[in-house]
Amino acid sequence: MSAIANKSLYEIPLETGIVNLICAKAFEGLSDTEKKYATFIAGASWKGALICLFQTSPESPYIFAMLRYAFNFAYEAENFSQSDDIDSVGKEFKTSFLAASSNDTNAEESYNQVMIYIASFFANLGNYKSFGDTKFVPACSRDDFQKIIEAAATRSNTLEKVKALWEKVSSPMFALEPSRIRSIGFGPKEGLSTYFSSNCTKEDAEKCQRFLDQNKISAYNTRLFKIMNDDNKTTFHIKVASAMASTREPIEFEGAEFVVITGDHAAFMQKAVALLREAAKVGANKMQESMLNLYAECFEKGDLQKHIEGSRSWIKDKGPAVESYIGFIESYQDPFGTRGEWEGFVAVVNRETSAKFQTLVDAAESFLPLLPWPESFEKDKFQRPDFTSLEVLAFGSSGIPAGINIPNYNEVRQVDGFKNVSLGNVLASAYKPKKSEAVTFIQDEDVELYQTLVTEAFEVQVGLHELLGHGSGKMFMGDDAAEIVSNIDNPLNKEKKVELYYKTGETYDSKFGSMGSSYEECRAECVGMSLCPNKTVLKIFGHEGQNADDICYINWLHMARAGILALLFWSPETKRWGQAHMQARFAILQCMLEAGNDFVSVEKNDKNETYLKMDRSKIESIGKPAVDQFLLRIQVYKATANFEAASEMYNKYTNVNERFQELRNEVIARRKPRKMFVQPNLLYSEEKKTIVLEEYAPTSMGIIQSFMARYRLEEMDEILKQADAEANHHQYY
Repeated sequence: MSAIANKSLYEIPLETGIVNLICAKAFEGLSDTEKKYATFIAGASWKGALICLFQTSPESPYIFAMLRYAFNFAYEAENFSQSDDIDSVGKEFKTSFLAASSNDTNAEESYNQVMIYIASFFANLGNYKSFGDTKFVPACSRDDFQKIIEAAATRSNTLEKVKALWEKVSSPMFALEPSRIRSIGFGPKEGLSTYFSSNCTKEDAEKCQRFLDQNKISAYNTRLFKIMNDDNKTTFHIKVASAMASTREPIEFEGAEFVVITGDHAAFMQKAVALLREAAKVGANKMQESMLNLYAECFEKGDLQKHIEGSRSWIKDKGPAVESYIGFIESYQDPFGTRGEWEGFVAVVNRETSAKFQTLVDAAESFLPLLPWPESFEKDKFQRPDFTSLEVLAFGSSGIPAGINIPNYNEVRQVDGFKNVSLGNVLASAYKPKKSEAVTFIQDEDVELYQTLVTEAFEVQVGLHELLGHGSGKMFMGDDAAEIVSNIDNPLNKEKKVELYYKTGETYDSKFGSMGSSYEECRAECVGMSLCPNKTVLKIFGHEGQNADDICYINWLHMARAGILALLFWSPETKRWGQAHMQARFAILQCMLEAGNDFVSVEKNDKNETYLKMDRSKIESIGKPAVDQFLLRIQVYKATANFEAASEMYNKYTNVNERFQELRNEVIARRKPRKMFVQPNLLYSEEKKTIVLEEYAPTSMGIIQSFMARYRLEEMDEILKQADAEANHHQYY
């Protein structure tokens, strides 16, 4: 069965949950100055977040502008939540549309399908899922979609603009052919990615990476466009995100010409710079002022070294009331794995919850020796990070994670350290299942315990994953690496010394490439699994006795279940994984199954439904040794830059055999849609003469209203100008 035959895979289910990002109480606890500081950074985060549209697909900027024009009435009708019913605008629009469509028996279903698509588009800042990397399309017909947005545009007095944009986007919005556009990947056949021009191949990306390494240029804030000249000579434009535009002299390299051009996303970078400068003026201390001005300088000129320096200042800002980070951060959606997606957030620190994370930090050094590699493979000094629980006020990117370990710069992490954050209001809203929600792929007798404890168990896993997962382990790199490794025993072959290391100019990203993100997430998840049974660890999180045993069991069961659910993110057409974390969890499930001894099995119940059976009494005796051995290999290969051995092993554990390909059909049939967040806005109220937290209803229209208030109509000109300027570089349809 082809993917097109199962078009529902690319549609957003009507039952998709929409939840509020609850943070009003935390916000009200801030001082007026802190509120102002948070508002400026939130503004910078959201202005920069428009860049995500250009990192997703060629049509995403046009779709965004069309929807913003069409639903302008939702912003103008909104009265800063003063009405008794903040969703009244949505209800009134739906009622009037259905009244005008009284002869259409499918009008209500079509309306709901259009609205859930629009909500999902805004929540993902594009028409590809941020978690899964696959395209999604409206479930209704083109005609029905057109009727609804034109009805909205008529109310907004923007009908002509919307009609013009509809002509441009209606085909790519609904298109699932050619097959490459269904998922993110390289050209010319693998997938779609606007980090590169459509004619760029993986080989081009590899050549560009060699050029960047040789010239000590980071790829984090870049995109790559390939130009074929009339004389058949190839020119590569390395476009650097910055407010200021400049073009450097061409450089010949490996038979091609490379030109570094700053000024990519200039309009959005300019706004982010201005708001960060304002935030720096009201920062709580010199470190906040320094870091924000350095970020602003990076975004102004495109000099990533300034962002690295700003990250060092950020690490030194211990225990702030308002936490934030902003820039080109995670490389999950770059098929080559070296370019960062825009991400900016601001949050209030939850002091009470953060206290237990700090206890974990205080004890971290005592847990590191429990990991399965020798001392020679651990960092010479553990950099004690801030580890805080945050109540997110704004998260400007294509999605919101549950926890973060940043910065991603190895040169900072190895020397200066890092910070861990657990996003408490994200965990509370999105990861706690309701009693009414069915839990698939586990035994009936486990369901109640799973529903009760999975959020708390996941909190433990997130804490260990971020702090000791991403925070542990040495990499042999630097000028003296060759001499160092020559005296170190290879833990995988005690008869040999370590032979491999990172050569000058090589980084983990450049060496491990597109596999790197998933491989590192797998390493971090395994660290969490390895340390979770430890009673001292569990006590830190407030779990003792039977409760601790239950938390450990549910955490391991949750990981195994995630390995089955991961099959949704594997494509049978391309034989490729579309989500780094889910690929990692599938690998861990395979490791558990490989352990044997009836520890974990995949079975069928009397309803012919697949479920996981785990013998909880064997977690420490069978499960943990298997995961530890797997984790040891992951760490050794990472530390020694042994990509060849790492890829051979990882490909084995993430290979989807016929049995699991068949199981994938059941996963699809029983899938539960991922929840979407409606985020508030921080806005100045003339009536109250202060900054207010503007909240919206947990509905599709609520998400739409939040975006209408977030971006002004005049900003659409800037989006369309850039989209038009680079349209010729993205020929996918």
